[in-house]
Amino acid sequence: MKKKITGFIIFMICAVCMGCSQKTAKAERETGSIFDMQKSQEVVICDAEGNQLADITDARKIDDFTDKLNIDEWKISEVGEDAVLLYQIRMYYDKAQDKKAELKLYENQYAEFSMGKQSFDFKIPQEVQDAVENLQQ
Repeated sequence: MKKKITGFIIFMICAVCMGCSQKTAKAERETGSIFDMQKSQEVVICDAEGNQLADITDARKIDDFTDKLNIDEWKISEVGEDAVLLYQIRMYYDKAQDKKAELKLYENQYAEFSMGKQSFDFKIPQEVQDAVENLQQ
């Protein structure tokens, strides 16, 4: 009897673990990765009011721009409720422009990255804001 109960418990643990890993894999497929920004086919940069400041479609320029974002230096953080939006950056992954990621830059070096139903807040280096400001000049 003990063997049956132990076997059943082990089976249930395995089933739960497999279900969780499948949900994680599905979420990764749906949302991609923040590091997939270089796969974008178009990057549109707008100010806080939604006025377009720049439109990048050249693959090399997109690579240069994403390199300037210094993603490796971003730190998970919370964007405050009173944060002031400065820029909205939309990244489109296909010509139909229906699959996109969005990066919002706020005052005091905060950013919110969202793709699909996922959203992450970061503290970013000043160079990121400078790179966006240099694109509009």
